[in-house]
Amino acid sequence: MTSALPRGGTLLCPNCHVQFSAAGGPVQAQTSQLALASLVLGLLSFICFLSTAVPAIIVGLAALHDLRGPGSKGKRRGAWMAVAGIASSLASLLLITAGLAFLFQGNLWQQVTQLQNANKIYQQQVSKEAIVGRQDSWKWLHPLDGTDPEESVPGFHTSFYELDFDDSQWQTAGPEAFDQGMGYGDEVAMDIGTPPEGDRLTAYFRCVFETTRPYEQLELWLFRDDGMVVFLDGQEVIRNNVESGAVNYYLAAIDTISNEGEQTRVQIPFGLPRLEPGRHVLAISLHNRGDDSSDLRIGQIELRGQPIGP
Repeated sequence: MTSALPRGGTLLCPNCHVQFSAAGGPVQAQTSQLALASLVLGLLSFICFLSTAVPAIIVGLAALHDLRGPGSKGKRRGAWMAVAGIASSLASLLLITAGLAFLFQGNLWQQVTQLQNANKIYQQQVSKEAIVGRQDSWKWLHPLDGTDPEESVPGFHTSFYELDFDDSQWQTAGPEAFDQGMGYGDEVAMDIGTPPEGDRLTAYFRCVFETTRPYEQLELWLFRDDGMVVFLDGQEVIRNNVESGAVNYYLAAIDTISNEGEQTRVQIPFGLPRLEPGRHVLAISLHNRGDDSSDLRIGQIELRGQPIGP
């Protein structure tokens, strides 16, 4: 088992827009905004100083230079007025700087807090282990003639996700076939076949695995196109982009996953608090948006969790 972020995956911290990658650590953070705010504050203060203090300094220096000449008393008065102008300008500069600092303070502290929270989330992620991942084999069933599996296996849709279900007639995708689908060409390691238009509905996947320790904070990482229902040990734990209702062969995805969505590896928390040691089965029904869709895919599946205990 590994203790890094999933291969090819990224974690986006909610609200703070700090992104982490499998390489570890932040790859894109808003720390630049902190530097930008400080730079703007400094520039504004400097501009205020130039526009107010510098003219007064010039007048004062000119007056001081000629204090001993005729009318020196008036010149002294002018010099003191210039000094007073400088002091007033500096006071104005301090007030302006304080005001700008007050305006930026809230944003700066907010950014610092968000980055601290993102770091905590990252530390939690890197401590999670891949319970099911690249090293595991999957069994899969993709009807190519549009026949509902229920017709040949009564009770199929209420049992294919159980540990004791007989999947001996299903196809096998070994560890080398970490990505499976149709219509993706060389992008997937295992082509599951393409039914005729009108029959491109649902495919089924199962992975039996064993754990020797308990886990919590379970989550699933994967590519999917279009929708899916995920089961762990016979219990539905994720329904993503799939209509409500009982799972069956004709159940459709809600939306078509296309373009950027097809290339995005999603992270989905499990609706299950804990996984105990023992033998388990992870099962997925993968649903198309339409029966004439050109593609269907599920790939790079990883079930991850935080180990409990030593």
